[in-house]
Amino acid sequence: AEYMGSAALGLGADSGLDPSACVDVANAKVLVATRNGFNSNRLSLFVCTLEVSPSCAHVDVSSAAGQGISTGFAPSAAISGSKIFVATTNAADSDTVALFTCNLDGSGCTFQALSSAAGLSSSSGLSPSLVVAGSSVVVASEHVGNGSRTAVIAVSVSGADARAQVVTAP
Repeated sequence: AEYMGSAALGLGADSGLDPSACVDVANAKVLVATRNGFNSNRLSLFVCTLEVSPSCAHVDVSSAAGQGISTGFAPSAAISGSKIFVATTNAADSDTVALFTCNLDGSGCTFQALSSAAGLSSSSGLSPSLVVAGSSVVVASEHVGNGSRTAVIAVSVSGADARAQVVTAP
């Protein structure tokens, strides 16, 4: 096995914070979403081969999707079909949930302000955890703005019909 770090791609210290990895079995790749502290806490995606001597490509997902600094905190990633979905805490938008969607090669990235689309307020997107279930992307996060209760947001994989539920104890 050989080590392939982000420094080999010319990226500085703190470019691999909070990694969330997924395996693209069909294309023999590993995709790693990170908070890139070297790049003002934007979301980065590393697309690497699954070989003895891996090679990686880097995509600045935040910029590719038209977003700025502090949009890539606490990434949580999952693959479904030909897409990777990454939920992040968007500190640039009062700690709400952001959803980035890209093709598996890192191209065609889009952004959705998921908390806003689901009608949630600020501080609703801390520590997001994302899963893809059938035709839905489901994100659970800490909603500090509502007593640190869990917020669950579901959206179709196409990005339509975002809805939220704040979970409360009985």
